Amino acid sequence: MINQLKKTICNNLFKIRTVRNYSQRYIGQVLSISQPAYKKMEDGTTIINASQLGVLADFYDLPIEFFYRQYAVFSADSYRTRTQYEQLHEQLNRSNLLLDVYHKRITELEAKVVRKDAKIEELYKLITRGYQRHNQSLP
Repeated sequence: MINQLKKTICNNLFKIRTVRNYSQRYIGQVLSISQPAYKKMEDGTTIINASQLGVLADFYDLPIEFFYRQYAVFSADSYRTRTQYEQLHEQLNRSNLLLDVYHKRITELEAKVVRKDAKIEELYKLITRGYQRHNQSLP
């Protein structure tokens, strides 16, 4: 039972690393250990401890129990889909921020147009009054 669990964890460590295209060296850096030390974990020579498994679960954004599943499926397609979703979500957030900025600017410009229209109306009245006075002063 324990050997089967150890083998399952080792297999899953290898599967997720290869599906996500990481080197043993890089994952070793994530765990702050050497590449040979990480290789021993994948090979089953060394047992990965709970805190290291937790670090990898956070790194891969997986629940920790995923490593204990005997027939865990680590699909490159599902990882790409999740990555694409996250990228689209971020792009949507940036677009919404931009829309908010544009909306605020449009509101400012509309207020400016209203002020300019009022100024034009005021100047038109002044000109009209001046023209009327001028016509009244003529013989």
